[in-house]
Amino acid sequence: MIKAEFEVFIEERIKLAAQFLTDGKASARDDMAEGKLSVFLALRRALAGKGTAQDLGMLDAINDSLQALDILDPKETFLNRKEKTVKAITVSDDDDFNSQFSKASPLVLVEFSRPGINKQGEPDHSKRTGTILDELAPEFEGKVVMLRVPMDSCEATVQQYKVVVAPTVIFFKNGIKLEETADFHLKFWFRTEIQKLLDVAPSN
Repeated sequence: MIKAEFEVFIEERIKLAAQFLTDGKASARDDMAEGKLSVFLALRRALAGKGTAQDLGMLDAINDSLQALDILDPKETFLNRKEKTVKAITVSDDDDFNSQFSKASPLVLVEFSRPGINKQGEPDHSKRTGTILDELAPEFEGKVVMLRVPMDSCEATVQQYKVVVAPTVIFFKNGIKLEETADFHLKFWFRTEIQKLLDVAPSN
């Protein structure tokens, strides 16, 4: 979202919160609306270069919280967040996989993928896993290489690792297989597992 779009969003939220407070009806939501209004007014003043010390303190508290949750990098704020374009590398065929795998070190996450739509018309587990790994790739840039292997175009690689289910994710460190999972996991699980494996020395 660019600055101009963000400013429009803020103005819309200010109007919405103000409507709750001026509708003449006593409601438990009034306190919530007042809280939102104070934050959005602080944002509007900060973007206009007129933020008070209290405004900046409130926004700093939000930034500190987002940084502590690893949503923002230590030097980022939610007003100047960098666009993160790093994603998992999708290989084109078996030769491309072998080339990418041989160059990648020390920790490599290989996702065997066949994304599609489930019976409810929603992204299936393979597609959702791909999205999760794409979101995690910037976070572990320089530490982990994530390779996506399309199962339909990498038959030899699929056979080599005896993969039958999509998604299947295999972790390697220095070329040695550490772990494999064919279950669907949420982002928190992948982040925790990656951090754990970064500290594991492969056994011979």
